[in-house]
Amino acid sequence: MIVCKPKINTYFSIAVFEVVAGGLLGLIYYQLPNMGQWKWLGRLLLPILIGIMLAILIKVIWSLKNVKVAKERFEVFFPIRRKKLTYTGKNLQKWKEETIKTAGGVYKEVTLIFDDGRKISVSQQEHTDYAQLLKYMHQKFSRAKT
Repeated sequence: MIVCKPKINTYFSIAVFEVVAGGLLGLIYYQLPNMGQWKWLGRLLLPILIGIMLAILIKVIWSLKNVKVAKERFEVFFPIRRKKLTYTGKNLQKWKEETIKTAGGVYKEVTLIFDDGRKISVSQQEHTDYAQLLKYMHQKFSRAKT
């Protein structure tokens, strides 16, 4: 059984971003009465910063998923939503591997597209057992690769 779940680095980076943004938010809020003629800037930055913090937190945490693959079955579990999706190999329409070269290395991602239109993406940088999933997909579902 292959289990692709988010790496600890993913959780750590989310937490560091939220702590830094929260600290900046607290600093601006604390210094707002003392800002003098720059008070308008603080009042402008507070809702923008709160919006960015909430949007990133909700988007990233809402999309966290665990993918289990075994015996031509795909089980996708979203822990925050408490939602579990189960697909068979017959439900898989196509899958693709995307490779993007960046300045820091290579970003790799496998996207599984099922017959109900749902796309499940697993990336090498954010999930465990990526290599095993890719090997399994080449062995079992090479016909559906695009």
